[in-house]
Amino acid sequence: MEIRFVKPEEVRQLQRNVVTGFPSKTPPELLKNMPEELVSPQEGRYLGCFDDEGVLIGSLLMMDFQQNIRGKLMKMGGIAYVSTGFLRKKEHVARNMIRVAIGVFAGTGTPVGSLHPFNPAFYGKMGYGYCNESMMFSPSILRKKLRLFSSTKVSST
Repeated sequence: MEIRFVKPEEVRQLQRNVVTGFPSKTPPELLKNMPEELVSPQEGRYLGCFDDEGVLIGSLLMMDFQQNIRGKLMKMGGIAYVSTGFLRKKEHVARNMIRVAIGVFAGTGTPVGSLHPFNPAFYGKMGYGYCNESMMFSPSILRKKLRLFSSTKVSST
């Protein structure tokens, strides 16, 4: 199993994977713009998990944002369209891709990550949870915590 960024020539596999994962929620514009996004990303970069034969079995979209945390603009990484092939659900593909994505964000100095979960209990096992106004963040503490994930690497080939 290999986790790396999706190449432009793999766009058909990516489109099929996203449509299979989100059959009623995939905007047509997303599929239409995918080939161009893989060449020159505007919205984000697609991370893919490939089996030993080079078949895409899971994917997610990594996006970069800025968030105001206690009056200071900080980098924030967003994860969207986490999808896994139906027959591969029990192989921890989503968990492994999210771990790699967090490592990529950490390596670029992005201390905050977010996603919109379809199943909060599932993503809670990966460290994501509900957030509301009562949660307190400190930019200096976030930078220290960032070092925990900075050793995770992603293959660019």
